[in-house]
Amino acid sequence: MSARRGTSAAFTRVDLLVLIGVAALVFVWLACTGVGERVRTARCARNLAVIGRALQTFANDHGHCLPPAALVPLNLTWDTILRPYLRSETIVSNSAYAERLLQRAVAPRFRCPSDSVLREHPRSYAMSRHDMRPENWPPGPDNATGVGLWWGKPEITRVLENPSSGSPEQVAERLAMVKLNWLPAPADTLLLTELVDSDNKLWNANGAAATSPDQQLKAFPGGLGGFHHGRFNYLLVDGHVEALTPLNSAVSGIWTIKAGD
Repeated sequence: MSARRGTSAAFTRVDLLVLIGVAALVFVWLACTGVGERVRTARCARNLAVIGRALQTFANDHGHCLPPAALVPLNLTWDTILRPYLRSETIVSNSAYAERLLQRAVAPRFRCPSDSVLREHPRSYAMSRHDMRPENWPPGPDNATGVGLWWGKPEITRVLENPSSGSPEQVAERLAMVKLNWLPAPADTLLLTELVDSDNKLWNANGAAATSPDQQLKAFPGGLGGFHHGRFNYLLVDGHVEALTPLNSAVSGIWTIKAGD
């Protein structure tokens, strides 16, 4: 009887070790496949939600206006403008060193964990770009185009009578920004989305705004595959984040200011 009990106990210990080994392998496999990507997708959505709150705070401080996507001649972009609204602690000094500390502190917020394109100072997100042609000007609720104003030199020259007068800050103040009360359907209007591209870098006008899902898909010539399980994260103007396929984002009309477009 005692010999049989010893054999039974030994088998139990072996079974337990096998079970632990199998569980460990399953855990590693899940972490490297679908579950891992779901975690990265969720982290990306949290990044966008935090940026969305910073955008709302900026709007509260600036007459309920959204920041422009880019002011190219002034070397300003939406992520540069939002830096002070994303810092976790007060930085008293205005020195160049303090500015570098701020950049380093907020930079992770602008990168999606699933963005694997190698580049210096990566930025994974872009505003929905406004078509600045005269027929779409001034921006308003009937525009079938996005909310991110991309101010190049030709656009500034066309809108301002004397764009060279005044400091960069004064020039920026004279340029129009999109007002939140112009947007008839904030919950259905795109503000930020993902743009995985080698040219999309922090504090740089290139890649600061995206025009359509086609631009998003350029980095995925073979299809999205495992990236967010075939979806992109989209931050809407009301602050909520949705994971949509590129096709769904195109047909839902979220890329334009005009409601139901």
